[in-house]
Amino acid sequence: VEKLASLDFGFAGAFNGSRDVVNTAAAVAAAERNGTGNSITPTELFARTDWQIVDVRTDVESPGIPGAITLPLSLLRTRLTELDPERPTVVYRARGRRGWLAVLLLRQRGFVDVRNLAGGLIAAQREHKAR
Repeated sequence: VEKLASLDFGFAGAFNGSRDVVNTAAAVAAAERNGTGNSITPTELFARTDWQIVDVRTDVESPGIPGAITLPLSLLRTRLTELDPERPTVVYRARGRRGWLAVLLLRQRGFVDVRNLAGGLIAAQREHKAR
């Protein structure tokens, strides 16, 4: 997993994006294995009710997860007092990748149990419809 995460697949616009999906998946798996990543699935999120859910999307045009606190990633540092660092926290964006920036920021600011929603809002909406 770690070797796949560090491989450079090279950009070939007609065949893949700037970030190869295998490389991205391996990077997420490597982070989970070494303890720097701490994601949560939508199923795990909806199984508990004590989460402090934070929507860190910048352009909030569509509705998010009910009960979520909307704090755009760009304003998160200046509005940390709106969150409880003692509560288990889940952050999300549309797809999940940039949510890791919010996780790192909150961990640096003393939040103990903070997780990124795997797949972001899109995955959560799919899970909610499946229920």
